[in-house]
Amino acid sequence: MLLKARALSKVWMAQLFIKKLKPEDKVNLSISMTDVCVRVCADAARDREGAIKEDEIMERVRERIMYKKRRHHEV
Repeated sequence: MLLKARALSKVWMAQLFIKKLKPEDKVNLSISMTDVCVRVCADAARDREGAIKEDEIMERVRERIMYKKRRHHEV
């Protein structure tokens, strides 16, 4: 129960932090988060496929992101 309370307080603090950001800072934070997600997906593709060209990795990342967008709109 204590862990859940701590987790909720961290979420609340993060939301409070984001609300206080300027719109420009929110956009920059969003771009940074997107960059991290793309790097994580690219690393996962490299781990799965081994020796693979960089353009193929980016194509797989694009496919994965587009798949997620389609699934989001279906639900």
